Amino acid sequence: MKRNNQQIPNEHAGALWVWLMCILAFISVFLLVPLVHTFFVYAAHGMTDFPESYYVMCTLDCALVLFMLFVAKHWEMADDIKTAWSYLWRWALGYVAVVIVVLFCVSSGFFIALLVLALCSLSFVMLGERQARLDDISKTIKRLAAGDFTAQVDESLMRGNLRELASDINRLAHVSSVAADEQANALRLSLDAEQDKVRAERLRTELIANVSHDLKTPLTSVINYADLLSAELAIAPEGRDEDKLEECSDVLARQSVRLRKLIEDLIEASKAQTGNISVALAPLDASVLVAQAGGEWTERLDKQNVQLICTTSDEPLMINADGRQMGRIFDNILSNVSKYAMAGTRAYFSAQPSAEGGVDISCKNISATQLNISAEELLERFVRGDASRTTEGSGLGLSIAQSLMELQGGSLKLAIDADLFSVTLHFPSVAITTDSFHALSVSHAASVSLTASASHAE
Repeated sequence: MKRNNQQIPNEHAGALWVWLMCILAFISVFLLVPLVHTFFVYAAHGMTDFPESYYVMCTLDCALVLFMLFVAKHWEMADDIKTAWSYLWRWALGYVAVVIVVLFCVSSGFFIALLVLALCSLSFVMLGERQARLDDISKTIKRLAAGDFTAQVDESLMRGNLRELASDINRLAHVSSVAADEQANALRLSLDAEQDKVRAERLRTELIANVSHDLKTPLTSVINYADLLSAELAIAPEGRDEDKLEECSDVLARQSVRLRKLIEDLIEASKAQTGNISVALAPLDASVLVAQAGGEWTERLDKQNVQLICTTSDEPLMINADGRQMGRIFDNILSNVSKYAMAGTRAYFSAQPSAEGGVDISCKNISATQLNISAEELLERFVRGDASRTTEGSGLGLSIAQSLMELQGGSLKLAIDADLFSVTLHFPSVAITTDSFHALSVSHAASVSLTASASHAE
């Protein structure tokens, strides 16, 4: 039903319209029978005789029918009438019995007949409304049976015991919804746990394979060149090949250093992951740390034909960090740039205020090889950007850097976009005070030494 230019369902109006049209339909039939009879009498005898009141009643009946049709059209009651008729047609059949009762009551007087008709009309509408509410409840129950636990019965339309029934159904729907959500969450957690278990098993297998490979490569070289050296030393001094001796010595030294570095990284990764590393936090300026690391790595990256561009803020970017551990983190990140960045490209190393509050230190570069690996996998231990594992390194650098960041209250995030590789270190902001500047100057003069940790680069 349209009201104030809005379509508002009104089942009461629809039921009343259906009932009134039923009454007018019966009156029309009642008036049509004599008219049809007169038509045949006129055709047979050429005569007809009706009182004037009959024509008045016919005119009035037609006018009321047209008025009801106008009301339905003007107020756009088609949906309301259709809805009302869907649950009132049973009661409309009983209207015939009501009319019969009214005809019997006519003999007792016009007033009694009108009273009976009014009472029957009221009962008709009330029963129709109750039937509509039961239909609403039935539809809600069917939705609940189909698994739609969001279905609710509109209690504002209910009366009496139907309101209590609607309230019970809504509570049942809520309990069922909570139970279904809990079951879904439990199933989701179970699936996640199973996936984590499978992933952990896969990573464990890969870890064993990678550690075995990385240990076997330098160890094999050490054994082979040790045998060559032993064989060469067994020869008389005048027959020895000095170049071969020097080569064996160089290879043994290089592979021994590589093996020692791998073992040190293993121990460092274990300590970092378990938090068994002492961290001395102090207020530091992130811009100064980035500038120092950039100065130390610019020449090394130039040798790899990678241009390092450092960007810092003019204002101090104070963070609580350990200068020594930050040096290790920067060395691991920039060492990756040295190994995996595409030659002839630029790498961007910057410290800027974070949009979320705090300080972000980021490093971006273009990978020389296609990155067919996710950021999460790259943070696992012994995982490298090159699947062939032809480059030197343990694959522990980023994992160690992430653990060290967490020990300092920060976080490390990786992002991969095609061949663009990005590392972001985030620190909470620190208020700038006189003590902060004093601690900063002391740490610059005494404890911040990035060079000391350069030998630990991955």
